[in-house]
Amino acid sequence: MAGSNTERVTRSGGSDKDEIFIQKIIEKVLVSPLFLEKLTTSLAEKLAMQDANIKVYTEKVDSLESKCHDLSNKVESLEQYSRKNNLRIFGVPKTEGEDTESTVIKLIKDKFNISILPNDIDCCHHLKEKEGQHPPIIVKFWRRVSILPNDIDCCHHLKEKEGQHPPIIVKFWRRVLRNKIFFAKSKLKGSKIVIREDLTQQRAYMVKQLLKRTGRNTVYTVNGNIFVKFSGKINKISSIDDYSKFMQNMSKTQ
Repeated sequence: MAGSNTERVTRSGGSDKDEIFIQKIIEKVLVSPLFLEKLTTSLAEKLAMQDANIKVYTEKVDSLESKCHDLSNKVESLEQYSRKNNLRIFGVPKTEGEDTESTVIKLIKDKFNISILPNDIDCCHHLKEKEGQHPPIIVKFWRRVSILPNDIDCCHHLKEKEGQHPPIIVKFWRRVLRNKIFFAKSKLKGSKIVIREDLTQQRAYMVKQLLKRTGRNTVYTVNGNIFVKFSGKINKISSIDDYSKFMQNMSKTQ
């Protein structure tokens, strides 16, 4: 038994000495200039590789963001182009079981002295109603000259909002006819009826913000393009980029 215990102590002591020896070697290696130089070089190379990879991915992300931005502008522009035959008519009361197309045809005849047929209208319906207002009517025309019932593609009120007549949206078959009505909208002055272009949500938002900044009678639209009278100039806005640039320039001058 005694011999066995002595052997354990000897082994234990030897093991401790080995660990101390190994620890001293590790400490010397860690503070060795050669080791530190190699470690620094290795880390620098790995960091350089990481930086290169990050740069590649950053460039890819920037490129994709730029393409996405361009595509978004193109889609918005195409959406606005698809609305070129449309008009929004505000202030027309919505009635139960109404024939919106006939309402629009009669309105155009009475207010503009222009005769149209149902086949001039592509579609015509009321839009969503806002509180305290008649929902607008949106109209899309088939043609752009004389208006007959067959000039209207479709015509109906949009969704109604509490307290308002829902606007009517009308899609005409002919753009000339649609433009003839739109540019004669001053004949509605003094009435509660208003005709506006059918703008995309983005362009409608831009018009709203521009009116807040520049005031009434300074902002108008033609063929989906926004025009702003500011500092003696008429500024054309056809995209969100044009809008952002104009707002920045306006902030600098105010």
